[in-house]
Amino acid sequence: MGDIQELSISSPKIVQRTDFIGYRYRVKNIKIKKDVKRIESYAFQGFTKPETIYISEFLEYFSSSATLNCENLQSITVSQNNPNFYNDSDMNLYSKNTTVLIRVMPKKTTSAKMQIFTIPSTVTTIEQFAFANTDMFGVNFERTSNISTLGILSFSLSGLYTITIPSTVTSIQNQSFYKCQKLQSVIFGENTNTQKYIGYESFSYTSISEFLFPYNCIVDNDVFSHCQSLTFIGILDSSTSISINTFSGCLSIESISLNSKKYVIENSFLYSNDFTELYYIIQQHSGIDYYRRLPNINNMCETAFLNHSINTLTRVDSIPTNGKYSIVNGIVYDTRNNYAISSLNGISRVTIKQGTVKICKRCFFNQNIQSFQILDHNSLTMIESEAFYGCKINSSLYFNGQVMIIEKYTFQNSEINLIIISASEKLVLMESAFERANISNYISINHNLSYIGKCCFYNSTITNIYFYNVQNISEIEDETFANCTISSIILPTSIEKIGISAFENCRILQYITQSQTRQDTASKSSIYYAYISLNYIRKFEAFSFNNCTLIYSIFIGYVNEVEFIGPGAFSNISSLITVSIGNTSDNVLNNETFYEINLSQYFISPNNKYYSSYYASNYACIYNKNFSILLWSVPSIPILYLKRETIIIADYAFYFRRSLSSISFTQENSLEIIGNYAFSFTSITSLDYLHNLKSIGDYAFNSSGLMHVTLPTNLKYIGNMSFAYISVSNISIPENCEFIGDEAFSHNNYLINATFEHNLIILNLSKGLFSSCKKLENVSLPKDLIFIGDETFKECQQLKIIYIPSTCKAIGQGTFESSGIQELVFAENSNLELIDRKGFYRCTILNTINIPAKCKYLEFQSFYGCSIPSIIFDKGSELLTIGDQSFFQSNLRSIAIRSSCNMVGSRAFSAFTLYSIEFEQNSRVQSIENFTFSNSIIEKIKIPSSCK
Repeated sequence: MGDIQELSISSPKIVQRTDFIGYRYRVKNIKIKKDVKRIESYAFQGFTKPETIYISEFLEYFSSSATLNCENLQSITVSQNNPNFYNDSDMNLYSKNTTVLIRVMPKKTTSAKMQIFTIPSTVTTIEQFAFANTDMFGVNFERTSNISTLGILSFSLSGLYTITIPSTVTSIQNQSFYKCQKLQSVIFGENTNTQKYIGYESFSYTSISEFLFPYNCIVDNDVFSHCQSLTFIGILDSSTSISINTFSGCLSIESISLNSKKYVIENSFLYSNDFTELYYIIQQHSGIDYYRRLPNINNMCETAFLNHSINTLTRVDSIPTNGKYSIVNGIVYDTRNNYAISSLNGISRVTIKQGTVKICKRCFFNQNIQSFQILDHNSLTMIESEAFYGCKINSSLYFNGQVMIIEKYTFQNSEINLIIISASEKLVLMESAFERANISNYISINHNLSYIGKCCFYNSTITNIYFYNVQNISEIEDETFANCTISSIILPTSIEKIGISAFENCRILQYITQSQTRQDTASKSSIYYAYISLNYIRKFEAFSFNNCTLIYSIFIGYVNEVEFIGPGAFSNISSLITVSIGNTSDNVLNNETFYEINLSQYFISPNNKYYSSYYASNYACIYNKNFSILLWSVPSIPILYLKRETIIIADYAFYFRRSLSSISFTQENSLEIIGNYAFSFTSITSLDYLHNLKSIGDYAFNSSGLMHVTLPTNLKYIGNMSFAYISVSNISIPENCEFIGDEAFSHNNYLINATFEHNLIILNLSKGLFSSCKKLENVSLPKDLIFIGDETFKECQQLKIIYIPSTCKAIGQGTFESSGIQELVFAENSNLELIDRKGFYRCTILNTINIPAKCKYLEFQSFYGCSIPSIIFDKGSELLTIGDQSFFQSNLRSIAIRSSCNMVGSRAFSAFTLYSIEFEQNSRVQSIENFTFSNSIIEKIKIPSSCK
């Protein structure tokens, strides 16, 4: 389906992440309307196309994470009357008093000015993700800044290269610069004795090469994890305190400069001054004497020994121990708790000793392992976060017995041959456990799996995953297999829900089922090789199989009833040919559920309570159960054979069916309603003989191929833009029509004649009704017409003359703007009272006009730029106002202003050709505004005495 220019949100009052997720890849602009009060976290996360978000004056809360990963966003525009928010000239979002910086726009110009962002001195708080997706070189703080806190995630995910943190900052909170992968330089302002705090993972995944801690600093854990460029650390004073895992996950430090009595470096080992804590090992050494401090250690950094080579160990039993830690075959153990806590660099053969109950965080971080063995499977219960992060393991991994939890990121970025997990207890795979892992063979999970977390296999390289005898898991979480290379998978039959984007972008997925045989209720002969057969699933969330491009066939609903299919769940499956659906709830399916251009077979089970499929010439249409409502068709349908009992063609029924060129139906057809967008962007060429038709919805035939239209006598309703952008030459509005929507026949470049039948009672012509019909020559207006709407005949360049009935009281804004009108003919006894703003703006060939006597108001620019040499006010004129610029830049030569007129606006007669102006005797003009006759060639003028 096509892009949506603007999404207007008026409900719900609180917008959550999933409320509008179906527009993620389609909407260009978002307008938050008055009834919406709160935009919550991640509400528009990952929306790829929005450029502008408009906030109404009534919005009370806008989460800084609402637009995370909206990389094309250029502005958040706030209503000036909003008491809670403010946007600066660069469209960045602040609180109203500018004390809180909420969101900086990701898209910036390439000018030097925009490369450095200056944070105003008024800002005291920077919200999380405020700088996410931005690509600025640096950030400055104004000299008078009093900011004290850099909030959680405040600069995370930004393209920042450098930052100078002012001395007023006392707290850099958790993950403040997390994944600022371009960040190379962090400089702290003038040191003070004020205590400072650097939070958890605050500089993780950055490219900093040198880091000097400020004075009197308390430093949390994992501050520099995954920093591969960091080579130098400076601790400047004894008041600075680092945590035991401050340097965990950072293996690149080559030099540490100390000016502190708290810490000591001995043989490149960084200890506490009493040698009870080990924080870091700078580089590899040989010689067993470097382990002489081990008996004293009560606590150590979890990755300290990953920087120390296993080649230094000549005899395992020569390593001292205090009963807390031991090193056995290159693995560091916490002997009191039976934890494997770390390993030595270069370990190639791993044997987990008897009694080990847990493999701790980052235990084998970035190791190259040739073989892996667990001696006691019945003891091991947990594998912690990042335990095998970045590992290359050439052998197979077997986890049997008591393993209950594999934590998040455990195998992230690893390369492994195959993994077999057989759990006797309920196994939990946490989020991102195998994210970006490369499994060259397969993963097999047996027995008691109870949970698979979000993104568990996200972006992994894996061909097959097998589940055996797994019946405790009920759903596949969001993005679990998204972007991975899986080609086949058999899911447990206990699974009833597929989460948001669960298999999105699995472009080589060919086979997914919940049955170990290929037996389904649907006919075997219709099954293509690449297929989805998920008949136990009740809910398919948004984008769950988006971009699974190789799938040919889909079978759902033949065991459990399908209760929900989210937007885009099966979108962009370009190979899709067959869909077969069993039982569903009502309102589950719609026109976009399975919209693929090659889809030709769409089968609904006869047992379905709410939907029916009907085939004609091998192309399926989907109806409600009794065929009274035609819901949609397969995209490639060339001809619509309308069933006689069909009363309604639903909204969007044939939207974007480009191959649809004609409709076939019997003379006894029952069709009464054609819904919104029903035939928009089709190739239909004619519309005739629908005698019972009463309503045509908004955009119903917009941008279709219509060349001939006969509107039936009983037609009552014509929706907005229903026949816009078509190619008919004649249109006749039937006499029973009660409503015609805005721009209903606009932008029709072939329309020549428009007729309103004689007995038609239409009091108002809607906005833009015939606008941009550039060949329109003849229009007969309804005899009882009261109002000609705004822009009704705008840019109708061939419309030369028009007859205005006596009942007409007003000509709207821009009604004849830039049209080719030459002559206006008003009926005798015309009741016209108003020619509104720009009514005849730039009608450059308008020759003459007689303003009817009852006309009271000529509004702003009503005849701006017209070629009329003179204007005549009918006898007995009741004219009161000639608005600003009414005849500006016209060819007006002379004018006689009637006595009834009491105000002439600014520049009203600013025309180079005007040489004569006369105020009628007894004129009541009270005001002639500035520049009213500027640029004219008037030689003399007599100002009425009434003028004040």
